[in-house]
Amino acid sequence: MTTTTITDLRVHIRKLADLVAFKGERIEVQRNGETAFVMVSPEDAALLEALEDKQDLRAAKKALKDGDRISLDDLANELGL
Repeated sequence: MTTTTITDLRVHIRKLADLVAFKGERIEVQRNGETAFVMVSPEDAALLEALEDKQDLRAAKKALKDGDRISLDDLANELGL
């Protein structure tokens, strides 16, 4: 994974975007020495979404099996809606 700063990203955005888009490189962008975000290819982003969906589905199935349910009215009250 390539690491850069916000300042360098501004200067080299086209080159770094090409690395992500055409070579599948991941670019870690730091602000004040901390990771602010990571640039990833559309394929990597789709994979992350699929993994999150799978995890959400697993949690929903477990909640249904365990009987962890709350009425819509109770949920609305809990959320202050």
